[in-house]
This record gives sequence, C-alpha cells and structure tokens, in this order.
Amino acid sequence: MEEQSIFNTELSDLSKNHILSAAKWSRFLGIVFLIAAGIVLISVAGMLASWEQFADSLSSIAGANPAFADIENLPKSLFLIAFLLIIAIMVFAGILFLRVGSNGVNYYSSNEESAFLSTFRSAKTLFLVYAIFTVIGIAVSIIQLFALL
Repeated sequence: MEEQSIFNTELSDLSKNHILSAAKWSRFLGIVFLIAAGIVLISVAGMLASWEQFADSLSSIAGANPAFADIENLPKSLFLIAFLLIIAIMVFAGILFLRVGSNGVNYYSSNEESAFLSTFRSAKTLFLVYAIFTVIGIAVSIIQLFALL
C-alpha cells in the first residue's frame, strides 16, 4: 500500500491555528527550560563554591534520617556529574521544544509539507525523550520503594 500525503487534502484554518498556537507554547516552554537550566547551573556553581557548608547540611540531614547516612560520604565529583547531567537534559529538552516551535511557525507561514513533517518529527522526538525519562523515573521510584521495605 503506497503512502499518501496529508497534503492531498488541505488542513482547515482552525487546524493551522492550532498548530501555530502549539508552536508558540512550545517555544515558550523551550525558553523556560533554558532559563531553568541556567538557574540550576548558577545554583550548582554556588553549591560547589561553598562545598563545606553544603556538606554540613548533608550531615544534618543524615543525622536526622539514618536512610541518608551514606549521602555525606559521596564524593563531590558525583554531585557535579549528577547536576551536569540534569542540566544537559534540561538544555536538550529546551532545544527540542524550541525546534518544535520554530518548525510549527515555519509551517504556518509557508504552508509547506516539509515544514509540517519537520514539526511532527521534532514533536515525536520530544515525546520519545519524555517517555524514556518517565519510564526511568518510574523504575527508580519502584526500586526505591522496594529498597525501603
């Protein structure tokens, strides 16, 4: 069976407006993610600059709850790697949101099939990345739940 293009039939103006609206929100979310990544980066830099004070706060948490006793023994580089990974994920998500937004706006202004397909390819990648991180998050939560039992 041969593939048919969606452009054999025209999208309604309402559908195009919905794509434009989603594209604008996507660009907004991309900017928010990039700003949040910058804030986390500044926070991590502050944490590393005052590492002894941060380690003391970890010690007080570990003293209040024995389940966190091993946290204070973790090396500084492990925290740095974890936070850099979080920042990288936030930047990657922000870029994906921006890509969906720019492709959607391009489609609205040009009405070209390639721009339409690029919009939904970018959205597919974004949803796939979020699905993977959701599954990882659920798995970690289940492991933590069983570790506490």
